[in-house]
Amino acid sequence: MIQDIIPLTSFFGGGRVLTVHGQYFSTDSSSYLIVYDENGVASFETECRIETTRLMECNTPSIKKVLGRRFAERKTMDLHIGLKEDNVTSLLRLFKPYYDRNFAIHYVKDPQYQNFTENLKVYDGEQLVIEGERLNE
Repeated sequence: MIQDIIPLTSFFGGGRVLTVHGQYFSTDSSSYLIVYDENGVASFETECRIETTRLMECNTPSIKKVLGRRFAERKTMDLHIGLKEDNVTSLLRLFKPYYDRNFAIHYVKDPQYQNFTENLKVYDGEQLVIEGERLNE
């Protein structure tokens, strides 16, 4: 049973860690996050790490391959998700009408970082500032 998944946002390039809160996760089994494309086809899988019987972490996959040439045009995209666990079919589609809640990842454009190699300095414990666009999405 899945109680919550947070956060439900990621960059197109993926790599965001989602925390899945639930019950009855088996630490002996393997688990995968499934992301469905706009046509409802299971297009991406990433392996999850089961921490406890109530907590799992999954990295979001990159969806750039699905976007193809449309990648530059799209600012955001919402895609349904599911979880694939050994011998469990009830979590494959975590959206209505298959599940009582709608879990979807809100994908946004990747951030752009300003170049900070021009003024290199040795990091000595002071605050590190990274500037750019879409860093807080």
